[in-house]
Amino acid sequence: MLYKITVSFSNKTIYLDPKDGKSAMSRALDGVLPVLRERKDIENHEEVVANFIKQARELIRRFEQDGYIGRVISKNYPLDVIKSGF
Repeated sequence: MLYKITVSFSNKTIYLDPKDGKSAMSRALDGVLPVLRERKDIENHEEVVANFIKQARELIRRFEQDGYIGRVISKNYPLDVIKSGF
């Protein structure tokens, strides 16, 4: 299953992918949100951020329901993801 949310604008794509993100930042909402919030070149900025948060919370809920958990190496970014029960 794919666990990913993207926001694309101009020539930039910001994504949250808690399972397969390429960096610790892209695997955590706390990592993606500051980057998204600081962008001023997004039309309907507040609406986009609010919608991203709503979708991210649902994605994380599904992710956890499917048995995945993130190991935290700092207070903000997960190090890796493991399937619970292993």
